[in-house]
Parts: sequence; structure tokens; C-alpha cells
Amino acid sequence: MLVYSWGEGKKGQLGHGDTEPWRQHPEIVESLKGKSINRVGAGDGYSVFVSDSGMMMTCGDGTFGCLGHGDWNNSIRPHLIEKLLSVDVVVIGCGPHHVAVLSQDGEMYTWGRGDGGRLGLGHEEDCCSPVKVTLPGDCVVRTLRCGGDGTAVITSDGTLLTCGRNSFNKLGLADCNRGFFSFNFKVEVEKALTLTRVKGIGYKVADVSLGPTHTAVLTKSGHVVTFGRNAEGQLGRGHLRSTSPGPLIVKSMADKVATMVQCGLTYTVVGSIQNAVYFWGTRYGSFGCQDSVGNPVMNPDVSGGWSHSKSMKKFQDQLLYGSQTGSQYTSILNVSDLQSSHMTEILLEPQEILALYASPTQIAKEETVCLAGLYPMRYSVLVLVDTTVPLARLYPQPSQVEQSKRKEAEDFGSSSSEGDSAEEEQDSVQGTDFDSLGPVPEWIKAELAQSEAVWMGFSVPQSTARR
Repeated sequence: MLVYSWGEGKKGQLGHGDTEPWRQHPEIVESLKGKSINRVGAGDGYSVFVSDSGMMMTCGDGTFGCLGHGDWNNSIRPHLIEKLLSVDVVVIGCGPHHVAVLSQDGEMYTWGRGDGGRLGLGHEEDCCSPVKVTLPGDCVVRTLRCGGDGTAVITSDGTLLTCGRNSFNKLGLADCNRGFFSFNFKVEVEKALTLTRVKGIGYKVADVSLGPTHTAVLTKSGHVVTFGRNAEGQLGRGHLRSTSPGPLIVKSMADKVATMVQCGLTYTVVGSIQNAVYFWGTRYGSFGCQDSVGNPVMNPDVSGGWSHSKSMKKFQDQLLYGSQTGSQYTSILNVSDLQSSHMTEILLEPQEILALYASPTQIAKEETVCLAGLYPMRYSVLVLVDTTVPLARLYPQPSQVEQSKRKEAEDFGSSSSEGDSAEEEQDSVQGTDFDSLGPVPEWIKAELAQSEAVWMGFSVPQSTARR
């Protein structure tokens, strides 16, 4: 297998042996050729690679120790984590500033930033080398997930355990009890330094997604359970109040069988067994302003607005990586301020936004399509699709040499049956747009035509930065 990387490379996280502000197109990571890499992960400025034999390599930013090399240095090429050479890594989880892995033997290791107790080691110190986590009782971990400032594990019996910072009770650690006259009494838990069982879910857990301020759980029965902040409607309660004592099922999804769930910044997306994608929470539309190259930025003159600048960096750090108090989140994520900055849409109930299907003709030819993954981004959601439909034929553009020969032939009035055939084939596809795999589908061209700004990367001219 080959590994490709692209995007921001300021810390060497792309693994190409250098640092660069931005790499626009995917390129093969040469140093990983022949390493049989079959799993990858990424955090804020670092990348993780795992081979089919469980060997683990990292590169990028070592500021918080995320590389696991025993120091705090950066690395511009992937290097082995020596402490894990005897460990067969089977599951990896990457937060912005910490890493968690699970071995074939069921052992769990964490390292990186320790603020809030996200490493589950009983303290908040940063670790630059993998440390084995002490699991409670006879707990057998099946899988794990990392969030911005927390970590979650799912045991073999479907129990969910979490550790880290519990702002808005997003890790479900608050002890909720129902008292007299149906009043709810909740004992707040600021953080957990070790893995702690989440109570009140009521179902066996199949998967979990940790968002910046809320959590969504997928149960083995196909239900979705949410808890945490609800001011943007991300819990799917049908309102914006955060009055629920803890984990609650999303009732409007009860008649559907969910197969995957992911938390975005202020929203939740779910994939169903019928290949449908459902969305609820707050999503952002047209922005209030743009930079000089057309990138969307929020209006910096409005309280609560942000742009790709120092203020945006502060917002991201507090929202994604953890703040000391929930009130900081409240002031940053003020819904009215966001709405005044640009167009927003709040969906209080799950809404179907995409459905995949194969026609009877395609099914007869065994050409199927299946929803395989959802990946929330800052302003969009990436959808991974598995399909047996053959790849479209790629019509390569003629090289300069071929074009020159053809021009000479035209000048001398010469032609051949082979040349005529090639020209006819070229003419048959003239006017058709192509990508790396073949003709661009009409629905994609329609989506691109409706887009309001062309994505040019994260870099922003200095004149647009807030001071």
C-alpha cells in the first residue's frame, strides 16, 4: 500500500522530509514505501502510521510529546516509536494533542498532552513516550476513541468509559439522580484523571464520537444516544435547552437503524443501514466576508466572529483542545453572535441530507454502493463510499510532443487512419471535464457550480488578520 499526504506541512507532519506552508496535491510519502502501512491518523501538526504487523511510526510536531519518541522534538520524516517495537498495535486514536493505542493483547497506551486527565494515567502531566494505562477491574477494551481533551474506550461487554475534561458533562461523568417530585439532582464532575464508567446510557455501546462540546454514542441496537452541550441543537432534542441530566436517546431517530455516528463542531451526523445520512445541529452557510483570494472568513467586526487569524487560533485552542471553564465556551459559541456574523441554519430534529442507492439495472450488473464513513470537517462533511462500480475510463490529455506531431501533420495535410481514429476519439470526449479517474459526474459539477468560494488552503493574507 502507498501513503499519500497533502495540506499544511509547517511542522513536517506530511512526512516528505521538509517543512512547507501548504501542499496542494496528494503526493506519495517515499519513506513509507514497502512498509505495508494500513492505518493512519493525524492530530494538530502530527501524523501517525501503523503497518499490518503493528509497527507504529510518527512525524510532525513534538511539542506536546505526541510523536512518542521520548523527546519533545519535531520530526520531518516518519520514525519508529521504539517503546512500542514489541507491541502489536491494532487500534489507534488521535486527539489534537494526544494519542491512544490498543494492542493485540488488549493493553492500552497513551502519550502526549495530559491536561484535564485525557491520558487516563491519574495525573495531568505531558508524556513524550507511550505509557501503559491501568484499566479498571477485569475490563477488556475492544476499541478506543480520542477527542479534543478526552478519551473514550468501549469494552467487550459494551460498556463506555471516559476520561479527561468534562465541560458541559460532555463525557457523561456527572452523577445524575432523580429525587423527590421528579427533580433531577446532578453532581458536577469537572474532569476525570482515570477511565471512569459512563452511567445512564441504558444500551450496549458499539461506537462513540467525542465532539468539542458534546458526545454521540452508537448502540449495538442501532440507536443514537447524545449528551453534553445543546445550545446549537447538536443533541437532537428538538430544542436548544441543556436541561437533560445526562445521556438520552435521540427519539426522532428511534425508528431508524444507525450504523455510524460522528460529532462535528456544533452538529451531529449519522449514517443509517439504508445508506442515508442524517444531520442535526447548527451548520454554517454563506459567510459575512471573504479574504482577498476568496476564502470564507467570518466578520471580525462582530463579537463572536472569527477568521483564520490569531482570534481563530484562540477559538480553536479553547474549543478543540480544552478550556478551563465552561463559561469560556459559552462566550465563544454564542449562537446569536454567530448568526449575526453570517448565515446559519439550526436543525433541531434529524434531517436526511444524503441518500445513496443503486438502480435495478446497476444491481443486476452487481454494481452496488454503500455508505462507508463520515468525517466531519470545520464547514463540511466528507462522505466515504464503497462501490463495485468500475472506474470510469481515463482519457489522458495528449503530450506536448504528440500535439506538436499532430500540428505538423495538419500543416503538411498528411493523415493516417490511426491519426483519424485518435482524433475522432479525442473529438468524442471534447468538452468533457475529467478528474484523475475519468469524467466528472454531472451532480459533482452541479455542486461545484453552486459553491460560493474556491478553497485555496488555510493561508490568509496578512491584511485580513485580526490584531
